[in-house]
Amino acid sequence: FSFTQDEGAVFPDTTPPSVPGTPTTVTPTNSGSQTWDWLAATDESGIWQYLWRVIDGPSGITPDMFVTTNLGEGMWDFLVKAQDNAENEGSESQSSVTVDQTAPATPSATPAAGDYLTDQSVTLASDDELSGLASIYYTTDGSEPDAKNGTLYETPISVTTDATIKAIAYDNAGNASEVLTAA
Repeated sequence: FSFTQDEGAVFPDTTPPSVPGTPTTVTPTNSGSQTWDWLAATDESGIWQYLWRVIDGPSGITPDMFVTTNLGEGMWDFLVKAQDNAENEGSESQSSVTVDQTAPATPSATPAAGDYLTDQSVTLASDDELSGLASIYYTTDGSEPDAKNGTLYETPISVTTDATIKAIAYDNAGNASEVLTAA
């Protein structure tokens, strides 16, 4: 226990520590390992340790202002609180992470690939249920698309001659879809 002295009188420390800073980690992420960090709590008697927990997940104790968790796919809430040298516990600080290890849907093209007598305006679409869709990249020369070798899809593609459209989708966690080939 920790005590303070005031003009000869000794008082036990019964004041809880301050709330630690909001925990942070990369979110969304496709990594199975997440490093959380937070700003230090303060207390007159000093901080002894931090108690952390994940709702419906692991928990632990650390003397540091960071911890690594290994959470599977899903949305997770992380909480941390400080315990001072007198064993008083403060209030929890909370944050969340989305772990998305599933690729977005393979892009689709509308209208479907085929032979048409008139020019076509091709719309690309994809979705991702956990972290959301970030982008679709495409090529019209049959080469494999990616974020470096491709055009960011923003508006329908005007097709006036025979073309092979290939498209790939990325979600907000960085997962890539299978490549669509529409010839």
